Amino acid sequence: MRIDSLDGSFSVLYLTPVRNYVSDQYISSSLKRELSQYFNPSSKYLVLDFWGTWCVPCISAMPKTKLIVEEVKSTASFVGVCFDKGDKFDLAKTILNDKGVNWPQIYVDMNQKTNSIVFELGVSIFPTYIVIDRDGKIIFRDSSQGLARIKDILLN
Repeated sequence: MRIDSLDGSFSVLYLTPVRNYVSDQYISSSLKRELSQYFNPSSKYLVLDFWGTWCVPCISAMPKTKLIVEEVKSTASFVGVCFDKGDKFDLAKTILNDKGVNWPQIYVDMNQKTNSIVFELGVSIFPTYIVIDRDGKIIFRDSSQGLARIKDILLN
């Protein structure tokens, strides 16, 4: 296991397996319906990239993500999930434009504690990458180290 972070009160430790994360978990049917619009016709998978304007590793990973998007575009679609304060969404759009990010984005206000993709999927570490298949099964989930493995997972 790898230590990813601690919560603010230092009472919860977040761990990630060092091997690939694979589970039998599925997203909810309502989230599956919501995300189905982001699958390209030829895509078997959808990659969710959770990030925020305050997350330096998230922004620095965008050029690498852009290369992976190009390499796997026949197999997977990508969607960014910007988790930030509502007044930072314009800054997020500027960052995306500056980095040449052209895949769809979902904007989630940090103050929205329920009924959001971030909270439904339990994302508390940024960046986090989640790969789902068309059936809504979570194929892969990892934090910053996950980007290096996504390409291998999607092409094999």
